Amino acid sequence: MPENSIVAAVVILVLMAHLAAFAWLAWTGGDVRPVLCCNVAVAVVILGYQLSRRRYLLVPPVDQEVVGLVAFEAAVLLMSGWSFHGRRAAVIASSAACAVHLVASAAAVLFVLTFRMTRLF
Repeated sequence: MPENSIVAAVVILVLMAHLAAFAWLAWTGGDVRPVLCCNVAVAVVILGYQLSRRRYLLVPPVDQEVVGLVAFEAAVLLMSGWSFHGRRAAVIASSAACAVHLVASAAAVLFVLTFRMTRLF
């Protein structure tokens, strides 16, 4: 299987998971658990990858976009944890963060299906 196909399959799967979470939210009229689970899964994967590269994270020159991404995902993880305890403001913030993840995954799908990538690994 070509490398591009693997990445395309993963990105499409992530997009479908986000769409399914929002569909469940609309269908049940307020059950945000799938949205929170999507948030936690995405945040843990991104934080895990970035923290595995922590020796590059804060070494000058600092990549401010990566630091911003790590801060955003840490906030998403924190808000999702608070949301599981029923905090209304945290639920709203977590839903907004999931919408940001949805838009980012849709953009990634568009990118993967538009451009052929080589030498990924």
